[in-house]
Amino acid sequence: IDSLESKGLYTSALEEIRSLKKLALSAGASGHLIKAVTFENRYLTQLEEDAAIKALVRAEDEMESYPEPARSVMHSLTAQWYTIYLQSHLWELRGRTEFAGPAGPDIRTWGIRHFLDRIYLHYSQSVTWEGLKTADVKDYLLLLTDEQGTDELRPTLYDILMHRAVDYLSGTESYLTKPVYDFVLNDPKAFSPATAFAASTFPVTDSFSSTWQALNWYQQLIAFRLQDASHVAALLDADLKRLRFVYDNILLDAKDSLYQSSLQQLSIKFNSNPESSLVDYYIAQQLIQQAAQWENNPGSPHRLAYNKAIEICTKAIERFPDAYGSKLCRTLIQQIEQKSVSAAVESINLPGEELLAKLEYRNISS
Repeated sequence: IDSLESKGLYTSALEEIRSLKKLALSAGASGHLIKAVTFENRYLTQLEEDAAIKALVRAEDEMESYPEPARSVMHSLTAQWYTIYLQSHLWELRGRTEFAGPAGPDIRTWGIRHFLDRIYLHYSQSVTWEGLKTADVKDYLLLLTDEQGTDELRPTLYDILMHRAVDYLSGTESYLTKPVYDFVLNDPKAFSPATAFAASTFPVTDSFSSTWQALNWYQQLIAFRLQDASHVAALLDADLKRLRFVYDNILLDAKDSLYQSSLQQLSIKFNSNPESSLVDYYIAQQLIQQAAQWENNPGSPHRLAYNKAIEICTKAIERFPDAYGSKLCRTLIQQIEQKSVSAAVESINLPGEELLAKLEYRNISS
C-alpha cells in the first residue's frame, strides 16, 4: 500500500485499504480498523470533492457497527474532524443566522451551535465505555503525542480519550457560543488537592457551559487516576493540567496566590517523580510574571522573584536532568539571564528644556 501511495496510485491504494478495513471489521480488530479508516480518508481526500464532509457522513453511518474500543475512538476522531471543519469554515458560519431547530442532514446548512453540540456529543460518547479504563494503548499510537514521553502519562485508552476531550473544552472553539445562564467559575475549591477536588460539587444552572463540562471531566479523570497507584506520573500530569485550566478560567481576586500554593503542594508531594520538574517550571514561570511587577521598589515582595525562579529551575534540573520539565527550565533560565538594554525619550521636547530619557537594562554590569 505504501508503494502504491508513493507512486500516486491512490485508487489502487484505496481498494487495498478497504479490503483490509473489511477484514479488520469482521475480525473485530479495533486497532487495525481505526488505522484503515484514517488511511481511507487520506486517499479519498485525493480522489473526491467534499472529502471532509463525506468522511463525516461515513463516520456517522459506520461507527455504530464498530466493535469497542474502535467505536469510542471513532467518536473522538469524528469530534476532531467536526472541529477542523468548523475552524476552516468559521468565517462563513459567523455570518450565518443561528436557528434553534435540530441540525439537518447536510452540515453545510448548520450553524455554529449545531457543530458545537455535535462535537460535544461525540466527545462525551468517546469516554463512556468502561472497558477503556483497562484497554491497551499500543494499537492507538496515532492518538498519542511523543512530545513529553506520553507513554507514562497516558497508560490507558481512557486517559488518551479523556485528555482529548478536555483539551477540546479548554480550547477557544468550545466557547464560540455561550448558554443563556453561563457557568462562572469562582469557587476556590477548584484549586483543592486532587482528592478533595474530585469529590467537590460545582452547582450549575446550564450544564452546556464549556467551563463546567471541562471541570466535570477533570473530576472524572482525576478520580480515575487516584485509584491507580502504579501510574503516579499520569495523576500528576492530569492534576497539573487541571490547575492550569482553573487558573486560566476562574474569576477570583486571590487566584494567583491559590494557584502558586497549589503548585507548590503538588511539587512537594511528587518531588521524587521526574514529572514534578514540569510543576517546578510553572512555579518559576509564575515568579517571572511577578518579577515584572516590582518596578525598582526595594520593598516589593517580588524584587527577588527572578532569583527564586532560577533557584527552583536549577534544583529541578539537578534532580531530573533529562525530564521534559527540566528542558523547559533550561530555556527559562536562558531567558532570565539574557542581556537586554533599551532607551526611550519623550516624543515632544520643549526648546531650552532638559531632554528626558529612560534607560532600562538587565544582566548588564556597569
